[in-house]
Amino acid sequence: MTMPTIFPRILATTALCLAAVVLSSCVTSVHRYAWNRAKVIDEAYWVQDEKNIELYRVGDTVYAKGFIGPARGGQATDDIPARVYFTHGGAGPCFNPIEEHGRPIYIRVRDGYTKLRKDATSLYASSSGKNAGNVLYVHWYAPPYSSHLTELPAGAVRLTEHGSTGSGIEESDGYKPHTDAHKYYAYPLGALIAVGVDAPLTLAGNALLLGGLAATIPCAGIFAVYEACSQNSPEEKSTTEPTPQPQSSPST
Repeated sequence: MTMPTIFPRILATTALCLAAVVLSSCVTSVHRYAWNRAKVIDEAYWVQDEKNIELYRVGDTVYAKGFIGPARGGQATDDIPARVYFTHGGAGPCFNPIEEHGRPIYIRVRDGYTKLRKDATSLYASSSGKNAGNVLYVHWYAPPYSSHLTELPAGAVRLTEHGSTGSGIEESDGYKPHTDAHKYYAYPLGALIAVGVDAPLTLAGNALLLGGLAATIPCAGIFAVYEACSQNSPEEKSTTEPTPQPQSSPST
C-alpha cells in the first residue's frame, strides 16, 4: 500500500465511525413519565396477578378472572428511560390501571386458545395427562372486540391450570385512549423535564459516543500508516554468499 492510498482508507474509516454514531445515537425519555399521564383509557382489561390467573370453562370457552376499568398513561419501569439503537434499553409508554375504579369480571380468552370439550376440567384433558398443571398464556382482545361476563353462570368449571400474561395494557392492543384534564399539567411538566433533563442527558450521551469516535480515528490512521510503511520497506538482502560450483577441467 502506497502513502497516497492511506488517506482514502482513513476517510472510509471515519465515515463508518460517523455512521455508527448516527445509528447508535442516545435518546432519553424521562419526560414521558409525566407526558404520558395526559392519556386515559376508559375501559381496559387487567388481572390482579399476571403469573397466576384463575381460568374457568363455560361451555367450550375459557374465561380469565380479571377487572375492567379506567387506565392512566405512564412509562414502563422495567427498563432505563434511554435508548441506544441496536442495543437493549428504552422504557416505553404503558397504561396503568386505576384499581380503585375497577370492577371484577371474567374476560373471554382469545378463541385460538379456547377449544375445549364441554366436560373438560383441564386444558390438556384430551392428552395423557402428563401436561397437567401447565400454564396457559392468556391473550384477549381489547374492548369492544372481546367480551366478558360480570359473573359466572352456574355451569362454570374452574380449570386445573392457571394462566399467565405479560402484555399489560398497551395502546397497540386496540384501545382508543384520549386526553383528559391531566393534560393541563402533564404536557407543561413533560416539556420542562424534556428541556431540563432529557436534553442535557442526550447531549452528554452523544458526547461520549463522539469522544469514542475521536479516539478511534487516530488509532485507525496510525495503523494504516504503519501497515503502508511495512509493506513499502525494501526486502532485506541475503547475507549468505552463494557456494561456488566446481569447474570441470577441459577435455583433452
